[in-house]
Amino acid sequence: MNLIISILKKILPKPAKKAILFCINSSYRAMIVHQIARMIRRKKIAQAELVLRKNAGEYISLGPFQGLRYIGDSVGSNWSPKLIGTYEKELWSIIELIIAQSYELIIDIGAAEGYYAVGLAYRMHNTKIICFDSEPKAHFLIQNFAKLNGVEYKMEILDTCTPESLSIILSKQQKAVIICDVEGAEYTILDPQKVPLLLYTDILVELHHFIYPDIITVFYERFSETHVIESIQTTTRKHNDFPLSINIPRKYILASMDEDRPCPMTWFWMKSKN
Repeated sequence: MNLIISILKKILPKPAKKAILFCINSSYRAMIVHQIARMIRRKKIAQAELVLRKNAGEYISLGPFQGLRYIGDSVGSNWSPKLIGTYEKELWSIIELIIAQSYELIIDIGAAEGYYAVGLAYRMHNTKIICFDSEPKAHFLIQNFAKLNGVEYKMEILDTCTPESLSIILSKQQKAVIICDVEGAEYTILDPQKVPLLLYTDILVELHHFIYPDIITVFYERFSETHVIESIQTTTRKHNDFPLSINIPRKYILASMDEDRPCPMTWFWMKSKN
């Protein structure tokens, strides 16, 4: 049997090999079905975005940053849910809690175009914002977004965050909170063995368990003794989440709020006990 398989691998064309693999391998079949479904979903999202751009104006409609003037582009995530305001709706109460705490410093790791950085600068009048992002496009968009809302003087924009650069910032002993969404790099950056001052810092982090399957367990082990940890899960958007102030056809509503996540996600809100 192994000899037959070996011969077939050599003589069959690539499409035929994939077709056979699709038939006999359930994991490969599930992956292909997921990829096709996501392609269809992304097409619907793109169509909804075009409709939204024609009908929604330029101000965020819902959430903690309602009324903020938004830009026409985003980095690393869908633009439409941010303009609507339903982006990461699961975190609304945490963001309001952060605003109420009057932190002296927000450290936004993986700031993208600045949705949280600029939004918090707009809401927190006496707070400085440090943004980390490795994408030059992100730096350009943060600057434009901040200027559009008159908070550019509060922003410091830096390149890739490392444990060393984070340690230097935290050593200044300001009352700080970290917001972190870096596609798995949180595993390396938010490590108290490398950055001991994390044990005294409040942290909101998105955990990318599809990249590091053990990351939830690891973060519990790192922070459960020094922090009160609240675990937050993604939820499905519904039609009644959509703002009444935006008038688009009903068939585009769910797609316009779709954040196109590869799987359900988990955030940890970790409030330091110290």
